[in-house]
Amino acid sequence: MIRVERSLRGIAFTAAFAMAACSSGPSGAGSSDVGLTGSGCKTGKNAPFASPAGAPFALPAGVTLKNGEVTGDFEPDCTVESDPIEYGGDLIIACMGLQNSTRADVTLTLPAGLFFLVKAPDGQNGMTLQDHQLVLPAGKTTFFKINLFCVNKHCSWGRKADRYVFGNVTSDPGLLELVARAKTHKLEFGHDDEAYAFGQAIWDITDGDGVTPEHRKLLDRLP
Repeated sequence: MIRVERSLRGIAFTAAFAMAACSSGPSGAGSSDVGLTGSGCKTGKNAPFASPAGAPFALPAGVTLKNGEVTGDFEPDCTVESDPIEYGGDLIIACMGLQNSTRADVTLTLPAGLFFLVKAPDGQNGMTLQDHQLVLPAGKTTFFKINLFCVNKHCSWGRKADRYVFGNVTSDPGLLELVARAKTHKLEFGHDDEAYAFGQAIWDITDGDGVTPEHRKLLDRLP
């Protein structure tokens, strides 16, 4: 039952997000390829976000990514029923396996503003907006599900075949403003208003000239 309910919620959220995205092209014109075909992907104003600048991120000694990548094929290690550590909507659902080969537990800080770079040319990069303290038991691989925020409006949404690697931690002023705003909000499963408002604001920055007045009002109205 939980699996069915979450699947239906994901479909509904994706549809709502897509409708908004497709109605927000240049000068209000529609764009039928947004998030569907990858047409015009990571070009124009979005070109800097193909491989975004920022501070390098590295895992601590003794900790590695399982298979060297984050996977969009999140089952069976991360399930539909499991709660994500951050919820940025249902457009990029990823599973991250962190292997701790040391003899002591490790607490890893996954930083706010961290980019996840997709390997597929037409795929969509993801990012976090909040810090997360992840406890990794000694000698084990621990899996974390994360619903990432999308960075490239005109690229394909997350697919099971997509694979990601860690990128930089953003230095973009507009995105850093959103990181600061996100500190006072719950980006958890079920908080669709927050995911939608922050997701649209990210696209305003990465594919436009900054957060639009309309989307700034959405952010201001969040509890």
